[in-house]
Parts: sequence; C-alpha cells; structure tokens
Amino acid sequence: MNIINLLIKMENNLREQFLGFYQTPFLFNNTITQLQLFEFDLINIDQINFSKLKIKQKLPLGKRVEQFFQFYLSHSKRYNIIKQNIQIIHNKNTIGEIDFILYDKLKMKTIHLELVYKFYLYDSTFNDGFHGYIGPNRDDTLVKKITKLKK
Repeated sequence: MNIINLLIKMENNLREQFLGFYQTPFLFNNTITQLQLFEFDLINIDQINFSKLKIKQKLPLGKRVEQFFQFYLSHSKRYNIIKQNIQIIHNKNTIGEIDFILYDKLKMKTIHLELVYKFYLYDSTFNDGFHGYIGPNRDDTLVKKITKLKK
C-alpha cells in the first residue's frame, strides 16, 4: 500500500470514528438525570475536511472524544469555545478540571460543559438497576458519575 492510500484510509477511519461520536444518542434524557443535555447543532459532514482532524492513534477514549468534540465545535455555527481543560486548584492540589466553557450564540449565553462519553456494563448482582451500571473500574458507577455531575 502506498503512502497516499494509507493516508486516505486513516482519514476515512477518523471520519467514521467522528461520525460514531457525533451520531451517538444520549444514554438518558434530562428528566431521568435532571442534567441539562448538550444541544448539538447540525453540521454538514460532507463539507468537512477530515484530513485536518489530527488525533494520535492510542489516545484513551475520553481524550479522543474531547478531540472529536473540539473538532465538531470548530465546524459549528452555534458555539464558540471560550476556554477548555481548566484545572481547578485548591491549596496547590488539582481537585478537578472544567472540560469546556462555551458561548451559545443562539441562546446568547455561556455554558459550562462537562463531556462524558463512557462505557458502562451491567452487573445483575446489584439489586438496584442503576447501581448495576459499572465502568472498567468497578468503583466507577453510573450513579456516582451522575451524582458528581450534579454537584
């Protein structure tokens, strides 16, 4: 395979990964979680130059999705990035990070957005349905994530 074909294959692969991110439905609606869900505006996928999407092959899922979201925002007519990846430091200790601060031009307001894109498996040994959704680390549960986001 020559270098041109390899680059085209890599670009198509990133395009498919981006589409997987962009077209993923929300796991819950906001009445279940009481969290405001992000409103994606439509972008014309056919007019996007995916060769400009530069992502390292071995990024963890969360970092990869942040890159896809940033790429989406660069093509959005509705949102502008004000800041991203803001470290929250207290007494010289990092206690968290704000993923994105955006400006919504349609609603004319600033948005604090925490981007969550995770895999959860269901463990039927839990008695309560929601508590049975666990991440790769069994201590990482869907209930804990929703509780943390509400704070």
